[in-house]
Amino acid sequence: MGEPNKRGRSGEDGRVAVDVHTHLVPKGWPDLSVACGGSGWPWLRIDSERSAMIMVGSEEFRPIGPQTWDPAVRRADMDADGIDLQVVSPTPVFFAYDRPADQAVKVARIFNDLTLETLADDNRFVPFCQVPLQDPDAACAELDRCALPRHLRICFAHGGGSFAFWLGRVENAWHRRGDIVRGCSEHPPSYYLDRFFVDTVVFESAPLRLLVDTLGEDRVLVGSDYPYPLGERPVGEVVRKAGFLTADQQHKLLAANALRYLGRSDE
Repeated sequence: MGEPNKRGRSGEDGRVAVDVHTHLVPKGWPDLSVACGGSGWPWLRIDSERSAMIMVGSEEFRPIGPQTWDPAVRRADMDADGIDLQVVSPTPVFFAYDRPADQAVKVARIFNDLTLETLADDNRFVPFCQVPLQDPDAACAELDRCALPRHLRICFAHGGGSFAFWLGRVENAWHRRGDIVRGCSEHPPSYYLDRFFVDTVVFESAPLRLLVDTLGEDRVLVGSDYPYPLGERPVGEVVRKAGFLTADQQHKLLAANALRYLGRSDE
């Protein structure tokens, strides 16, 4: 991973901070109607050297800037926020889950290759791939092509959605009306909490506390949704300002949990 960045807000002790939820859009891609088949694919309207618009058909989808395609700009923002390592994921508008699997496979390959080309082996970025989830076999094949990982680890974005709020309800249903809802689940829902992670893109201390109380301090990772405007900046602020977290717990959420999730730590 290289030496931890000491220029940002990682802390006076130089501890690492990791952002597991960011997105990338390359500055241009092939005509997807030709490369993948079908119609109505996203395309990029270049407005200037520093601004572009993702288009879907004739509709404007999202304005973007160099933060989405320029590693140097990303690194500068990481330095400002005290982030040493950034997990970079595709942008969901390209996932094509609503399309035939063969088209989704082709678009996944295009954007996975472009992601690697854009990041160019920079050791401050960890590229994640997209896969055609509508076809599990094809998804596994693309995952193998991109990585051949020995273990699949799952992290749900945006705090896992509403999961932490309704866990108690489904837990109650499993115990009280197992004849209706239990199905093939041998254990109650809470038994499986150590099988996945969630990120901290919840923006406020109260929901963050609920996540930590529900899933445990070892299962919550800093995320930001960078570089999109509804993401968190400075990255990790909700964790750093959470008065209920001890210094050790903050370190876990800011870095240690993520390094374990990424397979970069033996902890």
